[in-house]
Amino acid sequence: MIIEDAWFRHSDLFGSGVGMTLGQFQLSDLMFARETRLPFQDYLVYRFSNITYDRGVLFDRKIGSFDIGLGLANGNGIDNNTDLNSPGIRRPDALFDNNNSKSIYGRIGNNLGPWRVGVFGLSGTQRNATGPAGTGTGDRQTDRRTFGVDISTNIGGKWYLYGQYLWNTWDDFLAEGRNENWSGGFVGIDYIHNDSWVFSGLYNYADANDFDGSDTIYEGIDVNSMAFTASYYFMRNVKGIIEFNVDFLDAREQTGNFFTGHLSEENYVLLGFDAAF
Repeated sequence: MIIEDAWFRHSDLFGSGVGMTLGQFQLSDLMFARETRLPFQDYLVYRFSNITYDRGVLFDRKIGSFDIGLGLANGNGIDNNTDLNSPGIRRPDALFDNNNSKSIYGRIGNNLGPWRVGVFGLSGTQRNATGPAGTGTGDRQTDRRTFGVDISTNIGGKWYLYGQYLWNTWDDFLAEGRNENWSGGFVGIDYIHNDSWVFSGLYNYADANDFDGSDTIYEGIDVNSMAFTASYYFMRNVKGIIEFNVDFLDAREQTGNFFTGHLSEENYVLLGFDAAF
């Protein structure tokens, strides 16, 4: 059994105006909540950066027009999953987690005219990668850092635009004395046509950068795809969706000893229903 969300929250701790969330939750919720997104396709850079499900505590407070959040986390306990060369909808949440990594993270957000802008930062540790294609977990604790910028706006209650970009540095991850830098992000737009129809577009991009040519699963960080989604709401909590995903990256041939990298294209058509009770 895998537990994803398990937390409780107090919105006004000891009358201080500080909210506290304690348990297992998604660090990325400070920016955009994955579980309330309208496309079925995911915000892939959140998974790759390992800022989804994590155990810890988060304190947040509004000071004037600023939203401030500061938290501590120590890993999610979900087994490592290294399935990188698969369609985006099957890329696992637990992609790079290797458990019990300690992190401090936070976000500051404010309004710039009609735009909501935020800055995110995380500093923590993770175990190094080892074994064939980097699929194993070593015994060295290595440093990792993430810096990000997010932006969003609502136009006339009909259009919602949002975006995120993250820069990652993983020190001594594949080998001591060698640091890997990579980055990625997404841009999305939702259009609420009426009470029944909603249309969405989501563009995902990531550059494996220093992992390119490493002959490890981390070459699979590379993403360049666009998803188009139409949702029809039969009722407030039941909808049907059709989604098309277009992969702009060509499939690559095997170049090293292992089958790593973008070996198959991620085009798909998805039909389904989504219900909540």
